[in-house]
Parts: sequence; C-alpha cells; structure tokens
Amino acid sequence: MRIDGIISGEPKPPSSPRWLKFPVIQTIDQTIRVTDPDHKLLFIGDVHGNYDELIQLLKEHQYYKDGQLIADPNKVHITLLGDFLTKGPDSLKIADFILKYKDQIGCVLGNNEIMVLLSLLNPNHRFKFPLKFTTEDNFLPNEEFDYWNIITPRKKHYKVAKKIGLFKLSELAQHCSIVKRFDLTLSNEILFGVHAGLLPGDFISNDEIGDKGENNVFLGRIPKIISLVDMKYVNEKNWTETGRNIDDVQNGIKWYKVWNKYYQDDSENKPNITVLYGHDAHNGLTLREHTKGLDSGCVNGGHLSSLEYSFHSKHGRYITHLHQVPCHRI
Repeated sequence: MRIDGIISGEPKPPSSPRWLKFPVIQTIDQTIRVTDPDHKLLFIGDVHGNYDELIQLLKEHQYYKDGQLIADPNKVHITLLGDFLTKGPDSLKIADFILKYKDQIGCVLGNNEIMVLLSLLNPNHRFKFPLKFTTEDNFLPNEEFDYWNIITPRKKHYKVAKKIGLFKLSELAQHCSIVKRFDLTLSNEILFGVHAGLLPGDFISNDEIGDKGENNVFLGRIPKIISLVDMKYVNEKNWTETGRNIDDVQNGIKWYKVWNKYYQDDSENKPNITVLYGHDAHNGLTLREHTKGLDSGCVNGGHLSSLEYSFHSKHGRYITHLHQVPCHRI
C-alpha cells in the first residue's frame, strides 16, 4: 500500500521534514464570543462520510443553495461534532467541503479522525510518530493501555488516510480542534462543542465558577485527549478516570449524569454551561438541559441530526431548533 509516496511493509518509517512538521493540534480553540443577536450557531452530529445527507441537512436550514454554501460567516457558525470521516462513502468530499468553507464551518476531531491522522503518520503500523496537541505532545497507542485495544487504527482508517492524503489532512488538523467554546454574551451562557464529552470544571477558570463543593479540585482541569474524543463513562468519585465501557472505570456512570447531579445543587452561583457532543450512537439523539447528544446513527441508517441556536429578542434568550434528515444504511 502506498500513502503519499510512502510504501507500507518493511521500509523504514518516514523521516522527511514534512512528516516531522505535522501541525500541532489545538486542544481547545480560541473562544468565540457571540454578541450579535442575529448570529446563529449550528451543531451537527456524526456525519461519518455521508456527504449527501450533510448537504440535505444544510438545505433544510436554508444554508445551501445552487451548489454553494450560502451561510454568512458573520451570521452563522457551523460546527461538526467529530467523526465526520470514515465508514460512509464520501470522506474525501467531506474533507474538501470543510476546507472549501473554512470561514463558515468549524470542526472538532473525533476518535475516528484521530485514528486517521495516526494512520497517516504511521503507515507501516509502527507507531513512532505521535500526534501533538497544545496540551499533550506524545499521543501514541500504547499496548499496555487497555484503551488502545478498542480504538487502535484499523484498515478503514488507513484507507481514508491514503485517499485524503497528507496535504488535506494537515489542513484539517490545523483547522479543527478537540474542543470549541462559545460564549453567548446576550444570555450569559457557555456552550462547549466536543466529540465525546467533558465534565464540570473542564476548561473553566476558578473565577468563572462559584462551586465550593467536594469536586472543586477539578476546576480548570484539562482532560486527556483520549477522554475528550472517546469517553462514555466516568468514575463518579474520581473524574480523572474515564473509559469507553462501564467496566473500564470503578464507580462508572455515564459522564452526562455528572452534569445532572452538578446542577441539582443550586447552593452556589454556577455558570450556565451546555455541552454538545456526538459519539454515542447507541443512546441516539439525547437532549438534556445541559448536555445535547446529536449522534443519531446516520451511518447505520438512522438520522443526521443538527441543533441550531438562535436568539429570541422578545424573550431575551436563545432557542434551539432541531433538524434531522434520514440516512441510508451503509
């Protein structure tokens, strides 16, 4: 197999400067402050290479017409919540679409994009070239770490890496981040976009939060990349322990339940935070007060889901509009 001129098999791992200078990926992008009441935010769940469904969804939002994305970047910000590549038929089209409309479309990386990027840097299945993030500089599979038995790159990831190629994947790595934050100044809300999830206090400074309870040790915590792109469960008593399966952690509960309990105690002045995420197709569309799960299993014949935030001036708050389009089973 050949990936961008590198032949897999027995040859030595790539060592040219273009590989060694692969972009450092932003763990959390620069905060987007929304001050214009006409500015809308659109979050889209796991696309998984389903280009036609993505275009249909954008048409239903009236953001796409006559073969062009017509969303004004000063009025609309679109965020793909990870796993927009692999499994479906058109990963290359998705990559090209994001890069063509970088001013309008933002993206967070999911576990599948991470595996594609690792495949790109390590086409010989010899993991020597790590991904580097602004908060973590040695992200490589480790056979002693059980997590990697689950999400080690597979043939589908190498295939997508080969098809898209080094140049475009480098551009995506520069353009996307792991987490995006939006400060809605008109309603004093904070929105986080992430693929798998995050917990109360993550990426929040001490002066932004009033909680003095037992979990205040986690204020300002910067989670591991693996948690942000792949966790589904967390140790209820120790939030530093997360896992994809409930057996991966002690005292394991779904991570979003931590948010439910966090806001049950209203004794402190807590910021109004909502986490929008994908990743959990098993649960499907799951809209709770402070967590919005938008992976509704498009690649398995479910739906591609989106949630739009728009400001309602009369009521002085943001309202959300859910749109879904049916998907064909791959």
